[in-house]
Order: sequence, then C-alpha cells, then structure tokens
Amino acid sequence: MRRNILLPVVIAFASGAVVLMINGLPLTWGLLMLGGLLLPAGALMIPAPRRFLEVCLMLSFGISMDIHLGNDLTHRVDPAGLPVSLTGVLICVLAAWWLIERVGERPHQSLFGGMGIPILGLWMTSICSMLVSSAPRFGVYGLINLAYFTLLFLYLANNISTPHHLRRLLSWLMVAVGVTSILALIEAGFGRTDALVALGMLSKDKIIAGTEVRRVGGLLGGANMLAMVLVQLLPLMLAFFLSPLSGYRKPLLVAGFGVGVLALIFTYSRGGWLVFGLTLLILLSMMASRRVSGSHNGWLGKVVVLVFLLALLAAPLCGHVYTRLTEDDRGSAYSRLPMMQVALRIIEDNPLFGVGLGNYVIVMNRYDQGPERIHQNFPWPVHNIYLNITAEIGVLGGLCFLLACLLAMRQGIQALRASDPFLRTAAAGLMIGLLGFLLVGMKELGPLGSDIYRYFWLAVGLLVATRRLAVPVQIAECAEITASERAQDSRFKAQVPRRKTEPACRRIIQRPREHSLGLES
Repeated sequence: MRRNILLPVVIAFASGAVVLMINGLPLTWGLLMLGGLLLPAGALMIPAPRRFLEVCLMLSFGISMDIHLGNDLTHRVDPAGLPVSLTGVLICVLAAWWLIERVGERPHQSLFGGMGIPILGLWMTSICSMLVSSAPRFGVYGLINLAYFTLLFLYLANNISTPHHLRRLLSWLMVAVGVTSILALIEAGFGRTDALVALGMLSKDKIIAGTEVRRVGGLLGGANMLAMVLVQLLPLMLAFFLSPLSGYRKPLLVAGFGVGVLALIFTYSRGGWLVFGLTLLILLSMMASRRVSGSHNGWLGKVVVLVFLLALLAAPLCGHVYTRLTEDDRGSAYSRLPMMQVALRIIEDNPLFGVGLGNYVIVMNRYDQGPERIHQNFPWPVHNIYLNITAEIGVLGGLCFLLACLLAMRQGIQALRASDPFLRTAAAGLMIGLLGFLLVGMKELGPLGSDIYRYFWLAVGLLVATRRLAVPVQIAECAEITASERAQDSRFKAQVPRRKTEPACRRIIQRPREHSLGLES
C-alpha cells in the first residue's frame, strides 16, 4: 500500500521538476525528458510493464521524435549528429530486457530468422566504408541508427510468441497511423496552429509553387515522409478489412483506412499516389485468391464499399489533385536524372566500399560534372535509396540491401502458406506494404542510417515473426492429419517407421480450419 502511494508522489514531483526545466530548454528536449521519465514510471505502475513498452514502441512509429547531439547544420542529411530517438530508446530498453532473459538459455531457433547474411553484410560494408571515409563521424552517427534498427528487427523476430501477441502489436501500429493521419488532416484544415506547433514535430510550412495548397506531414516531419509511411502501412488496414475473419471491427478499419487515404491525398506526393494505387491493385488481386483469404463471402460488397469510399474522399479534392498531376513541376522530375548520373559516377569511382556511410553530400559536388551542375542549385543527395546506399557503402553493400529485400519478401510468401487465416492476412498486408516502401524508395532520398529505415526493419521483423508463427501450425496440422490416416488405414496397424511417413506428410495439401482472431482483446 505504501509503495502504491509513494510512487505517484515521486512521479508528480519529478514531473513538475522536468516541466520547470522545459522553460530553459528547446521544446523537443523537454518533451523527450518528460517522456523518458513518464514511460518507465508508467511501466512500473501497470501489471504488464513489457507489454506497455511494446505498445509505446508501436505508437512511436506514428511520430518523429528525435534529437541529434552536436548537430551539424551544414550537413543536409540526417543523422547529422549523435541520434537519440524515442523509438531507439524504447527498443534499447526492450532489447536489454530480452537479452537479460535470454542469458543462460539454449537458443532454440536461428537468431536472424534467415536474414543473417544480408544484415551482417550491411554491417561489415558500413563499418569498412566509415573507416575509409573523409568524415567518419557521420558514419558513426549512421551506425548508431543502424544499431537501433537491428535491435528492432531482432526483438520483433524473436519475441512475438503467439498470433494474439502479433495481433496486439499490429493493432497499436494501426492506431499510430490513424492518429498521425488525423493530425495531418487537422494541419490541412486549420494550418499550423500554436497547439500543434508546440509539439515540435510538425513539418515546415511547404506551399506548392504557384498555388495556395499546403502539403502536410503530420507528426512525421515532412509530406514525403508521411506519404511513404502511409503507402507502407495502409495496405495492412485494407488487408484486414477485406479478410473474411470474424471478430474484426470492420467500421474502425474502414474509418482508419479512410482517414489515412485522405491524409495521403493532402501530402500531394505524386509518387506516393502512384505507388499506393499500384499496391492497392496487387493487394486486391491477392485477397481475391482463396489461398490467401480462404473465402469469397462478402468479397464483392467489400470492394464496392472500398471504391465508394475512395471516390467519396477524392471527389472534393479532384481539382487540386488534377492540378498537382498536370502542373509544371519546374524540373523536379527531370532533376532526378542528373542526380542519378552523379551517383553512378560515385559508384564507378568507389565500387568497393563507397565514399563512406553518411558522406554522400560531402563528395557529391566533386562528381557533379554534368552541364546542369545540379547540386549547385539543389544541394541534396540522389533521390533513390538504392543508388544512395550503393554510393555510400559500395556495390557489395548495395547487393546486401537488395538481398535483404528479396529475403524479406520470401518470408512473406512462406507465411502466406500458413493454416491460420489471420497469419495469412497479416503476411499479405505487411508484404505489400513493404513492396510499397521499396517502390517509393526509387524516388526518395535516404542514406542507410536515416530514420526512414526504421519502417523497413519494422516490416522485416514482423514478416519473420509471422513466418515463424506459421511454421509450427503447419507442422502440427501435418502431424494431426498423419495420425488420423494411421488410425483409419489398416496399413498403419503394423509398426511403420516415422521416417517413411514424413515425405507423405509434406505432400499433404492443407485445408485449414478458419479461426476467429479479431482486433478485440
């Protein structure tokens, strides 16, 4: 009883002290300090502190809350200082908790879940590139973020133990998407009000040239960033809406998906619109397959509702959308070509280890030999994550990243064979979302150590966890079918070696039972 009274009192006094300190600090620092105090305090007060931290981790993907110690303002690409982020702090705490529990235990499965070669390859090439770079400190900053992402992947891939656990994490991830989408719509409707600016994370005002249209970024710091995240995570909502699973709160999924689509429109990201439309068609074709959805009951009605919803949301904005698609982009699309040529020159001159992690912007002017001299007027790195990664850490590092992408998609394809319809639906949504991220990456900038890759490793970790959950279910069903055949077939009355039945077991076409796995607790 004394502990229950004392803890809130201590938290109240400590929180008050932090609030007083905020007046003398930048607001982001103050919020980070307050969050750093309240999160562990909340974890101590609730019955399941680890679950609380996991919920906070999923919610952190709807917000861009990070600081860079010793930030170099002349370095235009993050991280330009020692990165400290909300997601990074949470995953470090959870990973430390997990590793302490793991000490002394005999590992029962592969730590990397089939992703070890590309991950270790990325680490080796990144370290080597940093050692040969002209500014190693930016490589160190990038490696710190890469460490956050690696811990995120390892924690998700090894700690999601049941479909219910996965369902809970995905539910809160979708809540995070909905919240940041709602704030983006508020920003679009009311502008950057003082209450929203006080959060310190809203994007800078950005008006499309020649118009009064404002692009919104919600709590993710920029319109293109918000578009990239929505393109990746909206397919997850759509997959569960189209699934035949009972128990799902379909109205909430429809509302969340609609808000997300509307926020995506207000980002005015043409690349995001195009990729979202493409991934939408791919997901619809996948969910139309009985192998994925398991049933076509109500399929046509759901598609009609979806089309009606999209038309209703887009109708009031058709004028702005048409203008955005047909207006003069002032050389924005064309400028990507000379930037790609600069990146190819860098790769040609530094094929082994690149110019160093985080060092692209330092050397790009040296290789800007085209008649356009693109980087004199546009001092940003190439808008293509594949060329950016390869130019910074070398051809081998670029190949390791591509291998990671392919193996992650393979994890999703394997999970689609699960007997549990929930796991199949989750795999489809995550896999198509990851495909959307990789397609949008063809026109976005992003060194390997930048913040956008936390969404990549989030999807990869969840896909590995989904595939691992699918395998025991398949083995159990296979054993159940084999045992049933033994009982019914007189040939199995005699003792039959186990080894002879296993090949037949692997050839069985599974016809799974449908389970009800909804979003409710």
